[in-house]
Amino acid sequence: MEERKKFAVENSSRFRALAEKARKESSWYGEDRPQWLGPIPYDYPAYLTGEYPGDYGFDIAGLARDPTAFEKYFNFEILHARWAMLAALGALVPEVLDMVGAFHFVEPVWWRVGYSKLKGDTLDYLGIPGLHLAGSQGVIVIAICQALLMGTCVCVRWGFGTGRASKELITIRRQLFCIFISVYNNLKQLEIF
Repeated sequence: MEERKKFAVENSSRFRALAEKARKESSWYGEDRPQWLGPIPYDYPAYLTGEYPGDYGFDIAGLARDPTAFEKYFNFEILHARWAMLAALGALVPEVLDMVGAFHFVEPVWWRVGYSKLKGDTLDYLGIPGLHLAGSQGVIVIAICQALLMGTCVCVRWGFGTGRASKELITIRRQLFCIFISVYNNLKQLEIF
């Protein structure tokens, strides 16, 4: 790992030059890139110069006006795209495994799993009877486990415990707490427990 890091540091200027060359040669970057309204005349924001992927000049809310905030939003978008790809995989794999007969799930269709859980069905992981983990627990326990796992990922990403925790981390923790309370109140109204 250290060798790869050393190699990347030594060749970082070469990689930057190659990336810049690719951007200059691509029709998706720069001033001549496709715009979100196509040939219709529009006063596109001057701060969107086409240096980032997917920059079609669309920013009616002005979120990219501050370069620091834009960089943060850009990184968040990458993070959310990765989670979305994992979620898509998690939605498709159980259905495929059930269709080919490798595993038999109580409910392989992702959007009906919550309903099955609310009906009281026990969801076995990988179709193995008795392998329940949090699946044999109520919806509250599953929601708490999910929030703890995701909260841990967020805390690690933001540097919690390393002295780098920021006000944003405190805000995220408060938001997670509010989500807990909201889920609890909604489930209480539905008389789930």
